[in-house]
Amino acid sequence: MNVSQHPEYDHYLETKRKANPYFTAVEAWRNSGKTISVPEYNLEWNVDSAQDFILKLAGLFQKYNQVIWDDFHFCRVCQGRCCVQGASSVEPFDWLALALVNEPFPVLPPDHPAEEKRCIYLQDQRCSWPENWRTFRCWTYYCLGPMHVIQKVCGKRDPGECYAELAGALAQCVLAYLPMELRQFEMKKRISFSKKVDSPTAFAYAINEAVTDLLLHPFELAYL
Repeated sequence: MNVSQHPEYDHYLETKRKANPYFTAVEAWRNSGKTISVPEYNLEWNVDSAQDFILKLAGLFQKYNQVIWDDFHFCRVCQGRCCVQGASSVEPFDWLALALVNEPFPVLPPDHPAEEKRCIYLQDQRCSWPENWRTFRCWTYYCLGPMHVIQKVCGKRDPGECYAELAGALAQCVLAYLPMELRQFEMKKRISFSKKVDSPTAFAYAINEAVTDLLLHPFELAYL
């Protein structure tokens, strides 16, 4: 089937349409040279510092995925079976992040082949989102995979032991690469992102809540 026949295609077009004002607004911000103040966290954003934050956050997620793909092999053996229809969740912060790192919203040619039960953004077995920014849910999700994957990677060890080892490695990754602005958020809210990685859904929600307070809402108030 072609992408235009995919069950998610209309939703993709609507999401892409909603993203356009964010690209226009970032360009207006860039041209203005102004800063956005966030007194609650003692932050002053300009386009360059916001872009630097996005790239550091992307760097964290790239290291995070290196753990689950290369260090533990669960994802590598599973080969992305979680990339199914309805799995992606594109949020306003994703639109802002794309605009700040000068990446376009993913372009899906209407006549490009697609699989009905797979994620619409999966093209030629690769994610069509740029490596500089992918969505929170996709970037942070992990599991041990189906039973044949667990057996192959864990061997005779208890799956719970494998899961705890993986979560521990991810926690160390978050501790090492978390951007300074998110460390400020941790101190302000008295939370720890590294302690949330044993639940990828909770981790993604916590990060999304933080970046919304730190950057997204201040940006929207100033330019949308």
